Amino acid sequence: MRQFPYIAIGLRDDVQSDVVRKVKSGEVDFGVIVGPFSSDDLLSETLMTDSFCVVARDDHPLAAQKQVAWSDLEGQQLVMLDYSSGSRPIIDAVMLARRERHRCTGTRPLCSASSRRASA
Repeated sequence: MRQFPYIAIGLRDDVQSDVVRKVKSGEVDFGVIVGPFSSDDLLSETLMTDSFCVVARDDHPLAAQKQVAWSDLEGQQLVMLDYSSGSRPIIDAVMLARRERHRCTGTRPLCSASSRRASA
């Protein structure tokens, strides 16, 4: 910072739609979002790939599985991310493409310190 005293660096935490809006308006120079993303007036580059995780109590049948397939979620009651997250549209698209039937009980993620995680 001493080498470049007139450059200000800031870190913000916003929902994906706000990140895109702020980049388009010039309020920020760039943003990091969950992809895929396509826009005629913005350039995007994949930085990394990530996997989704199922979070379940130790006594839930899914917790005993080493891996959980999307089809394993069929008929399960799910608590998922809010639509303002970048991940929710991806999850919905995958489940729609696989024609999974699920009942969403909320829009906030469920997390517990005693939960066991399995990759989906």
